[in-house]
Amino acid sequence: REGASEEDPEVRDTDTDGEGEFTVCWDPLDGSSIVDNNWAVGTMIGIWPKSTGLIGATGRDQVTSLVAIYGPRTTVLVALDDGTYEFSYGCTPEGCQLPDGTWEPWICSRHD
Repeated sequence: REGASEEDPEVRDTDTDGEGEFTVCWDPLDGSSIVDNNWAVGTMIGIWPKSTGLIGATGRDQVTSLVAIYGPRTTVLVALDDGTYEFSYGCTPEGCQLPDGTWEPWICSRHD
């Protein structure tokens, strides 16, 4: 329905057919001004219901949010109604070891 970015903070109507359900706000590369110092950078996304919109909304109004931190080990945190999920990529060059001893490039850890 609506969208705004830290790079372009004006809230824009993106709902061309009137069926949009969410308002999305994001910072595509937070920390980009310090990347040359080898500090962590990431992406932050907040999603609100169309009933709330973005102007005047709070974090408690969010439907979900996502934070991604990029580096040798990329981590993505997703908050949903039933808890927070952490996805990790690149735990080691072989991947991430699962409890059964197998290796996968991505793993998901559930944190309530």
